Amino acid sequence: MKPSDEFLDQILNEAPSSETLFLLLTNQKAEGRLNTVIRECIKALFRYPGDTRIRGLLAESCFESGLLSRAESEVETATAQIEELIHLYKLKGL
Repeated sequence: MKPSDEFLDQILNEAPSSETLFLLLTNQKAEGRLNTVIRECIKALFRYPGDTRIRGLLAESCFESGLLSRAESEVETATAQIEELIHLYKLKGL
């Protein structure tokens, strides 16, 4: 295991914020580590179930890995979460 991998594992094991997780996992996805991203997104969603950015990253990663059913499920969940906030966007437009 490379030192950078050990460092990443250490950060992930310390329960970072959802923002930190999203940034780290986005970088991992850019490096092509889709299996790691999928695994860590699933773990993160147990801690942050309402984080649509992490759920979206999971959906994208599943899609790119050919896990189409899981990707579709995550997209459905994310869009349902966003739809719950539509009334706030309408208020903002007033």
